[in-house]
Amino acid sequence: MLFSTLLSLLVVVSSVQASTFVACVSPTSASTRTVQTSVDSEASCEAECNGIFSYSFYVTSTDACYCSNTGPTAAEYVSAPDGSGDCVTTDATVKSLITTFAFQTCTAGPSSTSSPTDSETVTTLDQCFTFCENSRALIFTPSTGENNFACSCGTADYTNSNDLTCTAGTAYFYTHPEAASASGLSRRRLRLALGKQMSDRSCPAGLTACLLAQKAAGFECVDISNEVESCGGCLHGNYDKQTLTDHIGVNCMRYEGVSSNAISCMQGRCEAHLCKKGYTLRNGTCTN
Repeated sequence: MLFSTLLSLLVVVSSVQASTFVACVSPTSASTRTVQTSVDSEASCEAECNGIFSYSFYVTSTDACYCSNTGPTAAEYVSAPDGSGDCVTTDATVKSLITTFAFQTCTAGPSSTSSPTDSETVTTLDQCFTFCENSRALIFTPSTGENNFACSCGTADYTNSNDLTCTAGTAYFYTHPEAASASGLSRRRLRLALGKQMSDRSCPAGLTACLLAQKAAGFECVDISNEVESCGGCLHGNYDKQTLTDHIGVNCMRYEGVSSNAISCMQGRCEAHLCKKGYTLRNGTCTN
């Protein structure tokens, strides 16, 4: 009953959430996230990531799309061309997919006629969005020296009018509607809680929820201890993990020198049983 209620609420919640710009990062930084298939637009990338992941990373010049549940660190920020929320085509544009805040501009900081209602230093963007969830506006500034963000909350007019280039050391200004500030980020917590329930309940004990190849919105249940084509982990990333570095699996069938179907996965390790002519079987592998 609770699960069906959460699912019904999620349908309503998804209809009012929108993506918003949070950073420009290098393609190298973006590629450390869960890899998705090439797409033909930024909107397509957001659609691929939405529903499971919190952030999309899109490189215009290559149509490369990456997804993650972790936003960019302060150290990953690179300069944008201006303060509009666009990145150069060879860098990755990072969008938050789960916040009610909307990006406005990059600026020097709060206006001289306003002051923050609250402020603190945080290590992640999620912490800042949560910290200001009951405010009409927020400003975060990626540090140029420490890997953290200066985060402050305020009113909707809480900004300097001078637009600046978005980069580390400048202030990123966001607002959201009064109704959204009243509810805070309960939508985000609902979505992440539901996602965890879906992965936990969809796979029986002993099986792992693995993302499908080139598709962020689907998964399959895999016995990673014995599955020959996904031995030792998920080939394309865990459903409820942030990056491909979590329990990387291998396809034993691609091992060189192994006779047809003469290999198995045993306790998460590929074990060859027979080798092709010219190869020698040593410790479960075929060598020449």
